Amino acid sequence: MHNLRSNFYKFFDLTKSVFKDRINSSDNLKYYSYKPKITDCEIIASSLTSESLGIDSENYLWVKLKCDHSSVFPNLIDRCNLNRMCKKLYPRIELLNQTVAAKQQTFEPSGVRFSIMNLTAQHVTYIYDVYDIFVI
Repeated sequence: MHNLRSNFYKFFDLTKSVFKDRINSSDNLKYYSYKPKITDCEIIASSLTSESLGIDSENYLWVKLKCDHSSVFPNLIDRCNLNRMCKKLYPRIELLNQTVAAKQQTFEPSGVRFSIMNLTAQHVTYIYDVYDIFVI
């Protein structure tokens, strides 16, 4: 298995940098009356991490996070709630895809369409380069 933890934190930082003017102090994209266990940025980052590593099953992702990476994700919510939140945040994930694609197209003249959701494990290193562009 790839290093899920390091990939997650790269995507988490990328998400925070792209949505920096839209997130509140608790890393959520909207106000919640009760503080959720897991933030919107963490949900987006986990979704992007799973897609980039080729984890297609939502159930498999949740099992990997719960069993193998429980120390990294101590506040992991139930699987059905995680999947529901991912579906609610899907427009934000698409917006992140479009933002990164637009940024990437300025650096790659070939015009190849870029989408985080369609990455394979070999392309994750390219995300790190795009991440460096956003953070710097």
